[in-house]
Amino acid sequence: METSCLGRWRAENDRVISRWKEAQHADLDCALQRAARQSHLALSRLLCEIQGLPATVPVLPLEITVLYNALVLGAALAGGFTQDHSDGIRIGLRRVLEARGESSGGDPQQLWQAVLRDRPPPEPFLPLHRLAGLQGALWLAADHPEKAADLIGRLSPGQKAEPPPGDRATRGRSDTGRLLVPLARWEPPREDPQAALAVQGAQELRDVLLTAATFRHGLQELEAENQAEALTALQEAAAGPCSRGVLAKIHTALSCCHQRLGRPQTALQLLLQALQADPRGEAPLYQAAALYRQWGRTSAELETLELLAEVLSVPDDRRSSALLRCLICVELLVPGPRPNSPLQTTSQSEVKCLLARRYLRTRRVEEASEHYLDLLALWQEGSQQQVSLPSGSLLPEVFLEAAAALVEAGRAQDSLTVCEELLRHVEDRLPAVLRLETAESVPEDAKDRLSCLLWAGAAHLFQGQAWIGLGDWKQAVSHFTQSLSFLFRVQLSNGDGISRLEESPPEVEVLRRLQGAALIGRGTQQLVNGREAQALQDFLLGAQVCPGCRDPALHLVRALWKLNRRPEAVAHWRELESPSAELDGDSQRAAERRLPLYLVSCLSWSRFPSEEPLLGELRAYVRQAAGH
Repeated sequence: METSCLGRWRAENDRVISRWKEAQHADLDCALQRAARQSHLALSRLLCEIQGLPATVPVLPLEITVLYNALVLGAALAGGFTQDHSDGIRIGLRRVLEARGESSGGDPQQLWQAVLRDRPPPEPFLPLHRLAGLQGALWLAADHPEKAADLIGRLSPGQKAEPPPGDRATRGRSDTGRLLVPLARWEPPREDPQAALAVQGAQELRDVLLTAATFRHGLQELEAENQAEALTALQEAAAGPCSRGVLAKIHTALSCCHQRLGRPQTALQLLLQALQADPRGEAPLYQAAALYRQWGRTSAELETLELLAEVLSVPDDRRSSALLRCLICVELLVPGPRPNSPLQTTSQSEVKCLLARRYLRTRRVEEASEHYLDLLALWQEGSQQQVSLPSGSLLPEVFLEAAAALVEAGRAQDSLTVCEELLRHVEDRLPAVLRLETAESVPEDAKDRLSCLLWAGAAHLFQGQAWIGLGDWKQAVSHFTQSLSFLFRVQLSNGDGISRLEESPPEVEVLRRLQGAALIGRGTQQLVNGREAQALQDFLLGAQVCPGCRDPALHLVRALWKLNRRPEAVAHWRELESPSAELDGDSQRAAERRLPLYLVSCLSWSRFPSEEPLLGELRAYVRQAAGH
């Protein structure tokens, strides 16, 4: 009975594998998926039938082969290894030991040690090599290279699992490096044409393992900043059996090596090679954009980020079909990128945010507006938890950046809407008053409340600017006033007076800049509409809250001049022209580079339009007064 069953089981295994190998060449991914599921189901049923009977030595080679085939197809279908694959291998090893009449207890490592304690009989030797290779792949994917090294070392008679002193793999600090020598020494038996068919050969599996381990070793050495060892390992990995996607990742990692070694042109060439291998490569596009930004090539950076945004907007469904065509492959065995890894990818929302900000900084406000609106649309579609932003970014500030871009792009109504949305989200977190004991530091427990007041004040400030664009100066003045009402809820209790901006912590500096911008905005509208006295009060207060800032002082000088208070105007002008004021101006420009992006745009609206006409009148007046 066993002989007849063995023949039938062998025929069924070979039939399934033969049909699968034909299906691997199918053009349609759906046909490939269907064939994989059918083959896996047929092999699983066959395995259940075989394992439903007591294990016997004559059946072991076929049983282990069927088990291996089912597990390999299952891993490819699942896109990785699961607990079911570990359990399947453990059951198979126990049945090997049961067939030999040995104890079958212990964890997977102990089971493998028992199975390989003495060289097994010739019949199951090749199937056991395949299964051991699969176990090594599973352990490598689970980040247990030391277990894989011990197992693979046992497959080479007379060789120890640990590499000898001085071997290349011992020079790196990578745990995966210890796996390289046993893998290089492992020589699986040749496939027997008379044996049951296997879905993937042992030699192919060994080559995949060696390439994946070498790639991982290179990444770990790169992370440890051991550039020379990383370069060697990555170059070796590139020569192994790699898909185009893996090759693109290797070129990207090599690019990072060369960049750290001070070879930026070589780094860029490798990124271009990565994109030739995989035009949809997210990591090389992201790294290329960063490299262009480092070089100041803004147009190339923006073009690359646009390509990356386009790639991320279309789901990539190539991975599942690629895994089915190559089964156990390097993709399955290389971990996802860690933070700050050269292979780190990003999300569509992060790229949209980067693009919007770069366009806003370069004053390409139309493009910035579109990307900000796309980003906010992603957030408002109910997927707030899925919308990620660049490290250190705050969503309310992204709203304010969007509002600033929309105002500058002439889309005032859209800017009003964005500001209303922001105000709705912070209105429940606004304190009636916030007292800070000193302007030199902000306690941690006060920072969130202070931020909410800053965001609310900025939102009303931007709405005021939007109403100017819509031609309604009264609405503009109303919103500037509301902005100031929020901003002046913060009470600074430093008894020695207001410190200079460059001496203030960032939050206090932002507060004063916003106060100054709102006062200038309101004062300017009142000045052009004949309310000079009210405008003068705003400009006086603006100069007080922003000591050392040139624009509030110039607005004050102009208001005094228009009110025919010429001596006072000249006195303030002379303060601006003093050497200490020039130094203050340098400090001011340095301070502005530290400000949030939304505030940088806001300050551009507060700039004094043109100094020369006013300064010309002042100089003429001073000369005339001196002549008398």
